Amino acid sequence: MSSYKTESQVLNIAFNDEKKALRIITQDGYPLDVRDASYSIISNFKAIIAATGTNQRLAVVTQTKRVIILRANRNNNGDIYYGDANINGDNSDYLSPGEIRVLYFIDPYNIYIRGIINDILYCNALA
Repeated sequence: MSSYKTESQVLNIAFNDEKKALRIITQDGYPLDVRDASYSIISNFKAIIAATGTNQRLAVVTQTKRVIILRANRNNNGDIYYGDANINGDNSDYLSPGEIRVLYFIDPYNIYIRGIINDILYCNALA
């Protein structure tokens, strides 16, 4: 089982041998919307910030995912901002080093990220 600390919760994700998510549990003990091991990992990738202060797409191919788990590398030099094509430090959400976010029914191609060069954002897309 993997654990990642966020601002408001600890997220636990357990997978079976077929890489299907069995459960996603919040700190208060409530499961997120995972039913009957129905989510399979369809892609794992990392996005590396190519240039400081420049917006870049999270993914290069368009395809809507049921769940996307974003995790900022704990050794990053700063926050990674994410949102639409117009993100900046004032109008978007962000991940501090080591934080995660879970997004539902979204196309990672439509997500832009911005941060400090060579900082890393890990992504798990579940179908």
